[in-house]
Amino acid sequence: MKHFTLAFCLVCSMFVALAQADYHQEIKLYATELYQSFSKTQKQVALLAFNDTSRIKWNNLPVGLRARAGVSVGNMTNAQRQLVHRMLSAALSSQGYLKATGIMHLDELINRFYDSMHVQKKLPDASYKFVQTLQWSPKNYYFAFFGSPLENTWGFKLEGHHLSVNFTFQCANISVTPFFVGTDPAEFLMSEYAGWRVLGQEEDMGLKLVQ
Repeated sequence: MKHFTLAFCLVCSMFVALAQADYHQEIKLYATELYQSFSKTQKQVALLAFNDTSRIKWNNLPVGLRARAGVSVGNMTNAQRQLVHRMLSAALSSQGYLKATGIMHLDELINRFYDSMHVQKKLPDASYKFVQTLQWSPKNYYFAFFGSPLENTWGFKLEGHHLSVNFTFQCANISVTPFFVGTDPAEFLMSEYAGWRVLGQEEDMGLKLVQ
């Protein structure tokens, strides 16, 4: 029985290793294509050294309050944006991917809300101008490579308002830190999106824990 258990564990370990290798290779495939697609100008801001300190830092403030390393989604081509989404989809679970992209889309809805409030004269000009300086936008999420996906050791970051996704790869080892997801607002209360809660389950569980 001991020999059977040992053999079973070895087989399981082999399948886990193979699955992890396939997972890494899928991400690396899209990453390499994106890496090689960058223009000279994009490379200057998006291709950073592996030991660059921004790889291990994160911030959830909007870009207007905190600049980010990398090239913005707004300054990418459509083909490059597609590759970013392929990388996220490959790296995250289906729920994780939808949550991350939902957080990005919330920035567009926040802008719509404040634009509407201003048009309706419910938001003073001074307050509206301040809101505009925050630069909430799905375009203002920044992507950076640390090292090259052509090498064994490399990483990438996608970060902006309430989102910081960081992956580091070293041969077969993968690290997902720092990692932050948040929403603003927690629940959208107007338009066709009324009732939309990107992190609703996490919020409910957190409140249960606190209470």
